[in-house]
Amino acid sequence: MDRQEKLYNPFHDGGMMEVLIKGTWYRVTSKDFRSFSGPRRITSEDYVVHGLNQLNVPMTTRDYDGPVFYMETNFVYEGEVLNKLVYLDENN
Repeated sequence: MDRQEKLYNPFHDGGMMEVLIKGTWYRVTSKDFRSFSGPRRITSEDYVVHGLNQLNVPMTTRDYDGPVFYMETNFVYEGEVLNKLVYLDENN
């Protein structure tokens, strides 16, 4: 796929991104995370430490309520919550 512009991620994609499907949280890539119409959360470190001390850094999980984008586009999906990935070529 020849893409003209970079996909916009308005969230910290260095953390662990998860989506809720049928009561279970699943780890996903940023590509799927940005296009999932349903509950999403990100777990990331509270601060950055280098060396062996990084194993003791506290982590925080936060719900993510940002925009949902159609898969592989920068077009914002504004429809109802579907609890699935949204694609531009589907009539959601």
